[in-house]
Amino acid sequence: MFNIFTILIISIMLLAVAYLFMHFKNFSWIRCFTHPTWLPNLLSIALITICLILTYSVSAVTIVVIIYLIYAFIICDILHLVFRKALKSDALKKKWSQLYHSGILAFLITICFLILSYYSAIHVEITEYSLQTEKTLERDKLTIAMISDLHLGTTMNAKKLEEYCTQINEKNPDVILLLGDIFDESTDKETMELACQTFGTLSSTYGTYYVFGNHDANSYRPLVSISKNDIIDNLTKNNITILEDESIMINHSFYLIGRSDKSYFHNSKRKTISQLIKPLDMNKYMILLDHQPLELETAASLGVDLQLSGHTHNGQIWPIDLITKIFHINELNYGNKKIDNYNAIVTSGIGCWGFPLRLGSKSEIVIIQVNNSK
Repeated sequence: MFNIFTILIISIMLLAVAYLFMHFKNFSWIRCFTHPTWLPNLLSIALITICLILTYSVSAVTIVVIIYLIYAFIICDILHLVFRKALKSDALKKKWSQLYHSGILAFLITICFLILSYYSAIHVEITEYSLQTEKTLERDKLTIAMISDLHLGTTMNAKKLEEYCTQINEKNPDVILLLGDIFDESTDKETMELACQTFGTLSSTYGTYYVFGNHDANSYRPLVSISKNDIIDNLTKNNITILEDESIMINHSFYLIGRSDKSYFHNSKRKTISQLIKPLDMNKYMILLDHQPLELETAASLGVDLQLSGHTHNGQIWPIDLITKIFHINELNYGNKKIDNYNAIVTSGIGCWGFPLRLGSKSEIVIIQVNNSK
């Protein structure tokens, strides 16, 4: 499956480059300065090469810009097919043709995509779920607030985080869960410390709990300004409980079971779900916290009631979410999956990785109400 996926991605990239080349060489502002027929080809190759070099050496934003350019050219091509038949006036056809061949419209559409994506990234919504359980809770309902994948420093700073913590407090949650990748390789130490202090202002009945994600521990870049121990020290100092392959009973009513992250690069030897829940009272409501949405069927078969995860960003930029669904890269990309009495909820995250852009996904705070059905 991986080989097929790799071949497909390479093929799509090659087709995308060919598609861009076809449009770049036909730009009127290139052709008007060239007489030999090979010059437009040379200039378009140079432009695309610059884009690819920037993609490799500057930032992932360039990849997104190229993707949006392709979307824009596709839209322009569709409009061109429509207008050539729909427009009756030769004068209008000529004006449209000039606009189309200039490439200006495609660049304007790309800018619109970037503005929309930036707004989607910084605009945080509250997503609510309502669940039922036959297990007895000490209270009629349990309110859970959950955030994941903040990637602090990419889409928001510590000051902006204060606003979201205030929104969470206004929901009067019973427990608050931070599901990993709150920090990443680009988060500096001062920002991390301020964020931990801000998390310390979160207010709930039973406290705030944290599990590590694959980026928190700086798995992908060895030279970073913060270490895992720095994060642990600052979280603990601000009364946030870290769960790593361990469980805790809350109010004699329900369990929080925090798993160590399954890092693809470190192949961490974390405990199995079976090992984690074996000593627990199966009559109590069990909430499994795992940064990556893995082993859903196993968790359901072992009696876990609720599994909470992040990591996927719901693709962040369309059509990544579609590709991950087709190739089953994630067991659940987003939303709620129910198996008998078991629910798995995956959040798209409150922030973004790599660049402050989202297309086809949203930034969110998740509020879950678990109600006694008895």
